[in-house]
Amino acid sequence: MKKEKVDSILTTARHMFIRYGIQKTSLEEIARISRVAKATIYTYFGNKDQVFMDVLNREVADISARILEAVEQVMSPLEKLRAFIFTSTRVVRESADILNLHSGIIDRLLPKSISIHKLLFSEQTATLQAILKEGVKKGIFKNDDLPTARSILYALRGLEITWLLNKDNAEVERDLESLFKLICGGILREKEGSCA
Repeated sequence: MKKEKVDSILTTARHMFIRYGIQKTSLEEIARISRVAKATIYTYFGNKDQVFMDVLNREVADISARILEAVEQVMSPLEKLRAFIFTSTRVVRESADILNLHSGIIDRLLPKSISIHKLLFSEQTATLQAILKEGVKKGIFKNDDLPTARSILYALRGLEITWLLNKDNAEVERDLESLFKLICGGILREKEGSCA
């Protein structure tokens, strides 16, 4: 019963935070829509900030799972790298409204949310490094170190702001293809062919 209530509260809160923002979302409305007493929310979470942090934690776990699922569906390290880059960008774009703090409570939540964003970066780095290690082991990639994995993620993150603001999916896809070729060209062993 508790899990169902928590799921209902967090699902409702996520939708409301996206639609109205953190400040304009009230615990009363979350309780009403999720059909629980306001006291239930206080019992499980304590306050609205904690509800938001739990929503954010859940979002990061979902993003990581979706990226890993896409990577595991392909066999070659090169295709795994492609799946990682394209899926990472797509799921982060889909979650942009909940991952970014757009309200006046940013000062209060920033330290906590930074740790959650760092967790996402760490999980993405681990997935990417596993792809690179597999590629090196199979003689496809020439580099599998942590700085390479981080550099790839920094390149993706640096372009995320532009991609988040740009609603033209075709243009984003072309940019991702170019980025993939640049990254691939930098780590692919020369004898292994092209990044196409």
